[in-house]
Amino acid sequence: MVRGYDAGRVARSRAVTLDPMQREPAEPGPAAREPEMRRRILATAMGMIEDGPAGGQSVEALSMRRLAAELGVAPTAIYWHVGNRNELLDALVDQLIAELGDPAPVGDTPGARVAWIARWIRAQVSARPHLIGLAHEQGRSGEVFFSAQAALAKQLGDAGVDDVTAALAVRAVVFYAGGFILLEHSLQEQPSRLATRPELDEVFEFSLKALLRAIIPG
Repeated sequence: MVRGYDAGRVARSRAVTLDPMQREPAEPGPAAREPEMRRRILATAMGMIEDGPAGGQSVEALSMRRLAAELGVAPTAIYWHVGNRNELLDALVDQLIAELGDPAPVGDTPGARVAWIARWIRAQVSARPHLIGLAHEQGRSGEVFFSAQAALAKQLGDAGVDDVTAALAVRAVVFYAGGFILLEHSLQEQPSRLATRPELDEVFEFSLKALLRAIIPG
């Protein structure tokens, strides 16, 4: 036996080293890598979408190479911090939906609160006109208005609207607000006598009141 040689210790050491079940610690995913750099990438990517062609709201304006050039980094750095282009767009949708938050309707009656939610949808999405196109490209349009739909359903329930009618009414209000936003952007690209903000506001309120009378009689 060689002096100082501990066979048991060596065996134990080898057992640990050679244990087939032992794995290296998992590599952190893109979201966990350097949060500040990730925030910079997302902010720059959103700016590129907002400043792109087709009215300044084109998702096609965003490419990984252009984004890397704008940031002054190699394209591989973008992939490291946020993943591929699809993962980048999903992260942007997540960020935008988080910014929308949940509506907190105010009003003396359920009908007034439903109207408040419709105005909230219009105001929030109008402030982020890139959101709908981006969410649509990612197949996540429904998520954009999820919190608004939940709020609408609650108010309609409080108003005594039955479940079947309420389900249709929620869609009607969301479709109305969303469709009106698209109309506004169309008129902005092709100016007409209806394109002024005061006139559009008046049309929105008039149509909204007519819609709510049909949904919540009395």
